[in-house]
Amino acid sequence: MKARLKGLFGVFLMISVGYSRGTWLAPERFTATPGATLRFELMRSESFYGSEGMGPVGAVLNTRGRLAGEVASLGPVTGGEKGVSFSATLSRPGLAVLWAELEPAIVEREPEQAVAHLRRSHVGEADRTILMDGQPRQVWRERVSARAKTAVYVGEPDPSDKGGSQPLTDALDLVVAGPVKEHRVGDAFLVSVRRTGLPVEGLAVGFVLAGEGRERVVFSGADGEATIRLDASGMWLIYCRHIRRSSEADVDWVTELVTLVIEVK
Repeated sequence: MKARLKGLFGVFLMISVGYSRGTWLAPERFTATPGATLRFELMRSESFYGSEGMGPVGAVLNTRGRLAGEVASLGPVTGGEKGVSFSATLSRPGLAVLWAELEPAIVEREPEQAVAHLRRSHVGEADRTILMDGQPRQVWRERVSARAKTAVYVGEPDPSDKGGSQPLTDALDLVVAGPVKEHRVGDAFLVSVRRTGLPVEGLAVGFVLAGEGRERVVFSGADGEATIRLDASGMWLIYCRHIRRSSEADVDWVTELVTLVIEVK
């Protein structure tokens, strides 16, 4: 799939891409007719649709989908570590939301690397102090649970369809707020951070245009929402990470990472 590159970012916090190895779910296309069967591919690299750093995706724990508020029909996961995909039959008009969850992975970092990782993850100083409290360690261990989702417009979705704004899990999730419609340059894009179905305040939400080397970051408000103006066409990656202390003896942090891919016309 070719990324369409256009435009430069404006205001908001601008930094080098530092969200670690991002895993995202790429649909065969973002629009379909009712009855179509599409492939959805899990991809992973150092940058969103960058030309370097493509790596193994890892084992898929589960997949799920919702179409017009009902469960979507999904095929089995196929392929190996570097080519993981599944299909979905989109039987009726509506907004189809697809999701894949990976097996948790353990990441080990030396102290300086751990501090740099927290800063790149936009963790504030007070929270960094809490996360790194305790006896000095030679290695910090983080268990990461990654989930990737995307959306496809099937036929003419009902604008009143609320399926896309409903979380697919009680874990960390990103849901698109507002009416069901295709995204276009100049639109205000509103996304909501949810956990156990409730809004989460103060988490960094990153927005990355495919092929660009920088991101813009907005922190979720008291209602869990973050908004940006979509100023370029192409594929966008939206992501959010929640890091917390672990109660397990052999793991220091438990991290949830969720990514969402959309198309802007």
